[in-house]
Amino acid sequence: MKYSFFIIFMLILSVAYFFLPSKTSSIGELGMQFEYMGCVGDWSDDQSIKTIITKEDTRNTSFLVQNPATCGFDSASQASYKIEGDTLILSYKYDELDGALAACICKYQSRFTFKDSPVNINHVEFHSQGS
Repeated sequence: MKYSFFIIFMLILSVAYFFLPSKTSSIGELGMQFEYMGCVGDWSDDQSIKTIITKEDTRNTSFLVQNPATCGFDSASQASYKIEGDTLILSYKYDELDGALAACICKYQSRFTFKDSPVNINHVEFHSQGS
C-alpha cells in the first residue's frame, strides 16, 4: 500500500512537470539560459501594443521580455540571440499544441539570462515568430 501511494505520487509529479510552461535551456557562446513563462494574463488596455524589455538586477545579465501576442500559444522553441553592432537581438518561436488561438491579446513573459555578459551593447530588441 505504501509503495503504490509513492508510485502514484511520483507519476502525478512527473506528469505535472512535463506540462509546466516554464522550460529552460542553455544556448550559445555567452551561456544564455532561456525561460518561457507563457501567458501571464491579458495585455492591459491602457498599455501600448509593444514589447517591453527590462534589464533585471541579478548576478548575471538578465532580460525579462513581456510581449503581446494572440492568446493560445502553449510553448516557445528556437530561443536564440544575435549581436548586430551594438544591438542584442533576442528571439524565439511561439508554438501552439492544439491549434486553438483566441481573439485576445495575451502578455507572454520570458527571461533571457546570460552567464557571460554581452559587451558593448547599447540596445536590446525582441523578435518573435508565429505571433
